Amino acid sequence: MSSTTENTPVQEERPVIVVCNPRNGEELYRVEEPTAAEVDRVYERAHAAYVKLRKMSVGQRLDEARKLKGYLIKNRRSIAEKISAETGKSLFDALTLEVFPAVDLINYYEKHAERMLRDQKVPTPIMLFGKTSKVVYEPLGPVLIISPWNYPFNLSFLPVMCAFLAGNPVILKPSQETPLRGLLEEIIAGSGFMADAIQVVYASR
Repeated sequence: MSSTTENTPVQEERPVIVVCNPRNGEELYRVEEPTAAEVDRVYERAHAAYVKLRKMSVGQRLDEARKLKGYLIKNRRSIAEKISAETGKSLFDALTLEVFPAVDLINYYEKHAERMLRDQKVPTPIMLFGKTSKVVYEPLGPVLIISPWNYPFNLSFLPVMCAFLAGNPVILKPSQETPLRGLLEEIIAGSGFMADAIQVVYASR
């Protein structure tokens, strides 16, 4: 008597993040963590976005940021409601401490980003007499940002926007306590923002 066995791949059970409303303990949703292969694909998309992003002028990047600002202003209440449900903050606090600072940040860089990122002349050593020196700001590539739980939108949006305006695509890993699943993706898609320049990975480690 003989027997045969089929070699079928064993699927690993994915870790799951459970997110609850801190006010009443009600479960809001669950999100599965990505596999290593899925994370690799996120990085591949980020690198492809970098190839495009590094060729864009600061003014063109600001145009993309303005799309986000317009969406934030138009949809401020619904965005604040999602933040409130997940953080336990009042709607007023979600607006004034999370959403409005994101708008103010873009307002600030609309005025100052081009000056801050333009080439800067610096003194030239005497041994290089006849030459000129300058500091040139160039994009470095995909940036990983790990954001905290207490101001999950504001403290994600600020570093994300700074990295993007400097020409770097971003992979954001929000806190597993307040990941705001789908919120940033909704803002990016709804505003028509540049594809894959900002991606979110949900994980507990």
